[in-house]
Amino acid sequence: MPILRRPVSLLVLTLASPALALAQPCTPAWDGTLGRPGIVGGYCGAFGSYDPGTGEIFYAGGSFSQIAGIPGSGFAAGYNPITQKWSKLGTGISQGNTNAFVTSLVPFSHGSLPGLFVGGFFDKCGGVANTRSFAVWNGTQWKALPNNPVNVSPASIWSIAAWEHDPSGTPRIYVGGSGLADVAGTPSNGIQSWDGAQFHAVATVNGVFSPTVFKLYVYNDGSGEKLYAGGRLNNLQGITTPLILRYDGTNWSKVGNGLVATDANFAQISAMTAHNDGTANALYVAGGSFRVNASGQTITSVAKWDGTTWSRVGQNIGGVVYGLASWDDGTGPALYLGGTAVPGVNYVAKLINNIWTPLDGGVSGTLSGNFPSVFSLTTWNYQGHNNLIVGGDFTTAGSSEPANGIVTRAGCFNPCPADFNNDGFLNGNDFDTYSDAFIAGDITADFNHDTFVTADDYDAYVLAFEAGC
Repeated sequence: MPILRRPVSLLVLTLASPALALAQPCTPAWDGTLGRPGIVGGYCGAFGSYDPGTGEIFYAGGSFSQIAGIPGSGFAAGYNPITQKWSKLGTGISQGNTNAFVTSLVPFSHGSLPGLFVGGFFDKCGGVANTRSFAVWNGTQWKALPNNPVNVSPASIWSIAAWEHDPSGTPRIYVGGSGLADVAGTPSNGIQSWDGAQFHAVATVNGVFSPTVFKLYVYNDGSGEKLYAGGRLNNLQGITTPLILRYDGTNWSKVGNGLVATDANFAQISAMTAHNDGTANALYVAGGSFRVNASGQTITSVAKWDGTTWSRVGQNIGGVVYGLASWDDGTGPALYLGGTAVPGVNYVAKLINNIWTPLDGGVSGTLSGNFPSVFSLTTWNYQGHNNLIVGGDFTTAGSSEPANGIVTRAGCFNPCPADFNNDGFLNGNDFDTYSDAFIAGDITADFNHDTFVTADDYDAYVLAFEAGC
């Protein structure tokens, strides 16, 4: 992959037996290629990938005014790993009369407008009418969504989630934000869904200063897939509970005993991810100024929901956590976080022995703020290269890797993803291990890396296994 600059020594031996030996020693390292020259001004706060039919493109969004020195590339741009170049999206995004930013970049292939769903706070995309703060990029042009719920007011989209197995029977896009217009055209804070043809009101949030849904995430804790909503809230659809609730397609409910806000107005959940710590799959949530709902528990930065109870994860690092990711750099799956006002972990950290530890020096420097920040973490698996992409407001990763706002933590190259148990051999044990993970609904069985464990993953694994290495 073009952004993996450090070569690794590969030894591939074809044996007469059904097994294939695959020795892959390597050292994960920072790679600043994506961030040189990187962004100008503001920060990078959203990532996504989408294949419009001509090859996968990696997208970055945020409040930046320009990327890679390209005029008109502010707020969102795409990176082609084949040409190793960034490009603006059509004629770009216009900010209007105030600040602008992109918070969400989510692919969705169903309905009348397949493409990359782009949300945030902006005036217009590519000059297309009715694209305020929410639009679709299909790889070549911008498209407006009919009855765009944010077009009637200066609203903001803070989170987008695709629910492929929506209980309605139709895959849907869910959006959470501030000022979304309800069916009567009255702005409110909450959640709406897009079924491929029209929008549907899902929930209204209120009860705190500037109530907002910062994160939507689809997860199955063993009781069936549900949409989890986190943010700055203590009342959603009349249910009084702070920070997080979940939706089964019909009703909203608390998640266990819920979480406790330690700041009535500014406590928030702003990141979620599924992760298996070696014992079981669980949902991890992060933000700031909260604790788990148990006697004697202190403030935490990350909490774990195992399907039954909440528990603290690591130490409280202060500030606000905006990014969580489960990633295997080649040495085993681990949990990573990034945030703002968290100098104790150098703004990006790895959980080691239940302690948040700076990731290889973290990040430093700033493009526009008073201190560095990390606002987004995502994994990107491309042609055997598994990488953690870090976005925010910084100029350097580690001790000396230049990178303006975007940097890659390059993991080990894996020429044989079908070697599922990572023992260096491809054989029936890998198939059995994958099958067990798939049946259990474990996130590690997400073989096509679309954040869902579905039959598509099983089919992709079978094809990879049959193809060998």
